[in-house]
Amino acid sequence: IQPKIITSIFILNSIQTHRYADNLKKETSSEERIIKNLTSYVVSKQTYAELKNSAKNGLILVDRREFASRLPFSLYQQSFKIIPVFLHIADYILSDEIGLERKDVETGDFANSLRSGRLAKQLKSLCSTFKKPILLLENYTDSANFGEKQIYQLMTVHKNLTVFWSNSERQTSLIFEILK
Repeated sequence: IQPKIITSIFILNSIQTHRYADNLKKETSSEERIIKNLTSYVVSKQTYAELKNSAKNGLILVDRREFASRLPFSLYQQSFKIIPVFLHIADYILSDEIGLERKDVETGDFANSLRSGRLAKQLKSLCSTFKKPILLLENYTDSANFGEKQIYQLMTVHKNLTVFWSNSERQTSLIFEILK
């Protein structure tokens, strides 16, 4: 993905300049406040069964480490009810049957997980815990050099694994909408 350059021209000390600066400040502080409020939510010592039951009620349980990405905020903007928790299995729990492991292709998370063997371990746990385990490869593009062969091998080992490819957080949130 190529970065976009946006050029804005403002007249110094004009009303438009002040409005733009105020709106930008409000947007930034709102986003920070939402993330701070969501990540301060503490779930008492619950078992996975109890956590999965919480997800039945329309909530999405999100591993706190996922808040480094923009996806939780995108889901929040789509009016999903999300609860940050420390998850040992899955990055997202969408229901008592659906656990989702997200890997970012663009940042190298997917390739590094494949190389280190971490992905195989994560998928083994995911597939044994959830009836419908999902591997989501985010920021995937046709030109992305990723291990298709390894994905097919993982799918032959984990027969109940479903793999989704997404090219943006927006597309991922639409996938969540369909799955939810």
